[in-house]
Amino acid sequence: MKPHARILSAAGLLVLAASLVATGCSKSSDAPGGRPVEVFPAVGKPAAVKLLEAGSGQTYKLRWNAKKGGTARLVMKVGTKIEMEVAGQSPPAMETPMEMTMAMTYSEVTDDTIKMDFKYESASMNMPGLPASMADDLSDELKKITGSMTIDTRGVVKSFDMDLPKSGMLAMGGTDQLMNQMKDQVGKLSMPFPEEAIAVGGKWEILETVELMGMKMRTAYTMKLVEFDGTKGKLEMTMEQVAAKGEMKLPGMAAASVKAVVEKAVTKATGTVTFNLNTPFVMGGSMKGSTEMEAEISAMGETQSMEMKMSMDLGFKPLPGSAKNTVAP
Repeated sequence: MKPHARILSAAGLLVLAASLVATGCSKSSDAPGGRPVEVFPAVGKPAAVKLLEAGSGQTYKLRWNAKKGGTARLVMKVGTKIEMEVAGQSPPAMETPMEMTMAMTYSEVTDDTIKMDFKYESASMNMPGLPASMADDLSDELKKITGSMTIDTRGVVKSFDMDLPKSGMLAMGGTDQLMNQMKDQVGKLSMPFPEEAIAVGGKWEILETVELMGMKMRTAYTMKLVEFDGTKGKLEMTMEQVAAKGEMKLPGMAAASVKAVVEKAVTKATGTVTFNLNTPFVMGGSMKGSTEMEAEISAMGETQSMEMKMSMDLGFKPLPGSAKNTVAP
C-alpha cells in the first residue's frame, strides 16, 4: 500500500468512528425511508415525535419520574469491526471492544424537568496497534469526562453539557475538535416518549437532525412498546439514518491535507430496550447494526476511492443494586 493510502485509511477510520459514536451513518439520499425532508426538525431543534399506533388495552402516559439525590449506574459494552478497502488495498480488519461504567445522579428535579449529572467511573478499550500503556492512558482520560443533561419528563433533551480533558491524547491532533463536535451532537440525541397515552403494542416515530463535521444527518427511529407493568417496560427499536452526500470537514491537521467526499453511507440497526420510569436514562438492552460506506478521498494531488464495512454490537444494562434513593425500588 502506498504511504498516502495508509494516511487515507487512518483518516477514514477516524471519520467513520466519530460519526458512528455520535450519530451513526446511513443512506446517500436526503432522508431515511423516503420521508420528505420537510418533516424532519432543523439542526439544533428538539426531536419530532409522532404517534403511529395507540396499541390495545389499558393506556399509559409514559413519563420519567426521579427523586432529587437519587443515583444509578449503567454498564455499556461496545464491539465494532471495521473492514475497508483503499485504492484496491485491504488492510486487516480492525476490531475495537470498549466497556464503560457511567454513574448518574439526579441533581435537580421539578414537576417538568430532571437534571442528571454523569461521570465515567471506569473505562477500558483495546485498539489494534495501540500499546497497552497508551490504551491505559486513554482509558484514564475517558474517566475524566463528566457532564450534565436536563430532560423533560417525556425524555426530550432540554440542555446538555460535557467537560472534556484539556490535555492528553483526547486533546491532541485535532481530537479535541472532534470530541467537542461529538459533545454538541450527543446533547441533541434522545429517544423521547410520545405526548399521547399508549398501550402495549403502541408505536411511535422519532425524527432527528444533527450536523457532524459539516454533514447534515437525518435519523428516524421506530419504537414499539411490547411490555409494560405500569413502571417497567420493554421496547423494540429500529433505526435508520441518512447522511446527505457531500464533503466532510475533517478535524485537526487532516483538514489541510485531506479532502473526503461521502458518496454513499448506509446504516441500519435494530434492538431492544428495557426501562424503569423511576430511573431515567438508566436502561438495559442491546442493539446490532451494520454500515456500508463509500467515499472519495483526495490527498497529495491524488483521488482514491474508499469503501468501508462496519458491524457494531452494543449492550447496556443497569448495574445490579446500584439504584439508590430512587422513587421506587
